[in-house]
Amino acid sequence: MISLIIKKANGDHYWKESFSNKADCDKWLAEEQTRPYWDPNFQVTIDDRTAIEEARRLESIAQAQEKNRIRSELKEYLKNLDKAEKLPDLIDNLKKLAELL
Repeated sequence: MISLIIKKANGDHYWKESFSNKADCDKWLAEEQTRPYWDPNFQVTIDDRTAIEEARRLESIAQAQEKNRIRSELKEYLKNLDKAEKLPDLIDNLKKLAELL
């Protein structure tokens, strides 16, 4: 998400608008700057958070995939839990799953 904030010359908030992409933000601002009410002393700030949001989204997907992988491993261990040496592996995977939850 991209936020465009316009402040008056004295720093007072004038307007805030949100956009899904930079091109729409730039287009909107260019049009506003041609309007009769546009003050050339306005201060414009553009806060582009798309990279941060995409990184969070990808991190969330990776975490979900890791949880699913561990769940699958746990199910498999539980099916084959007939030998005592599998118990340490099960405990390790339970700990990993608990950290992710």
